[in-house]
Formats: sequence, C-alpha cells, structure tokens
Amino acid sequence: MGENPLKKGMQYLRAGSDEFRAQYSAAASRTLHLTGISGPGNILLLMAGVLGALLLGAGMCLTMVFGKMDLGIVIGLVGIVVLLMLIPLTRGIHD
Repeated sequence: MGENPLKKGMQYLRAGSDEFRAQYSAAASRTLHLTGISGPGNILLLMAGVLGALLLGAGMCLTMVFGKMDLGIVIGLVGIVVLLMLIPLTRGIHD
C-alpha cells in the first residue's frame, strides 16, 4: 500500500500554508512600504492618529447618543489634542 492519504494531505496543506505565509508577509511589507509606513516611528504616529480619532468619535458618541455631555466633551477634547499633536510630529517644527 502507499502512503497514508491523510498524512499526504496534511503535508500538502502545510507546504501550501508556508508558501502563502511567505507571499502574504511580502505583500504586507510591500503595502506598508508603498504607503510610507515603514519605520517604528511612523507606526507609532499611525497608532496615535487612530487613538485620537477613536477618542474624538467616542466623545461625540457619548455627547450625542448617550447624553453624557460633560464626559463626552472631555474625551472629545482629549482626542482633538492628540490629533493636533500629530501636526508638528509629522511635519516637524520649522522656523
């Protein structure tokens, strides 16, 4: 008799997943490079932008949907400050 078909199938899937993982990793790296997000500093800026947008959105949601005006304004202002801090961080301060 030949090789166990289940074992042969598992080897085929394992080889395919390794190939897929290598292709996906290269594609993801290429996409991040083309968008300009490549260094650890840029990734931190991206995360700060997402955090600021989420805070601003959560503040608006608290204010308009849940009626928690004071808490919504405070959280929204924190989000606005985080987003405004991104301007000098991304462009730098030039004289």
